[in-house]
Amino acid sequence: MTVRIEERNAVSVVSVEGSISQENVPIFRLKLQELLEEGRTQIVLDMKEAQYVSSIGLAAIIDFKTKMAKTGGDIRLVNMNYLVKNLFEITNLLRKFKVFSDTDEAVGSFLQEV
Repeated sequence: MTVRIEERNAVSVVSVEGSISQENVPIFRLKLQELLEEGRTQIVLDMKEAQYVSSIGLAAIIDFKTKMAKTGGDIRLVNMNYLVKNLFEITNLLRKFKVFSDTDEAVGSFLQEV
């Protein structure tokens, strides 16, 4: 798994390539935690290149969303493939996230709230 972070205005776009699985969830959590410690509270998680998310990966995303909410921030999802989106639907978690099909739209959704 590779995690890339791009800053767009006050929004951090976190792109995941590969699978968020049990083996690499600690790295994924660390990257997200670093953003939180830097005061980055507007996160777009770009799943375009994420082939798979394990249950522990899903738990990491949910945990991070909870932490973000405590700081007044949020995490938005974008570019989810069918398998990843289906996982969120089956677990009834899709309704807890704002989901977009375009990264610019997801970033813009934060800017509209200001």
